[in-house]
Amino acid sequence: MNVSRIAIALAALVLSVSSCMMEEASSDIHIPDDGDSDKLVGYVTDTDDNSIEHIKVTLDWNNGTYQEIKYTDSYGQFQTDCWQPAAREAVTLAITIEDVDGEENGGLFEPVSETIILFENGVQDIVDPMVFRLNRATASESSPQI
Repeated sequence: MNVSRIAIALAALVLSVSSCMMEEASSDIHIPDDGDSDKLVGYVTDTDDNSIEHIKVTLDWNNGTYQEIKYTDSYGQFQTDCWQPAAREAVTLAITIEDVDGEENGGLFEPVSETIILFENGVQDIVDPMVFRLNRATASESSPQI
């Protein structure tokens, strides 16, 4: 009986020490909630999947809380950090894509707007690249109306 009581006491002591050590170790882990980010990547092509360079991409996070402008590179790619508010919440992203150089870089294209919602679930997920296919603008669409 004495041996079993000693074994139980030792087991309880070991468990209490290891659980305290786990609490201390977990308190040293800092999970940033200050807007740490992932990359958001997108591609802009024409309807024939040809990359379009120098397309203006306006990213409007949470209805104007944060806004940035990017331009596509020679591969039609734009890239940005995902903006995240300090509090965990769903984030609305309005993306507006515009051809700002007229006939240069493949022709004149119609603008595109899209709104998406990014849900925060506490886990960093890999976001697939977005692909936007632009239609060619007709001459009447590109002429200013008086």
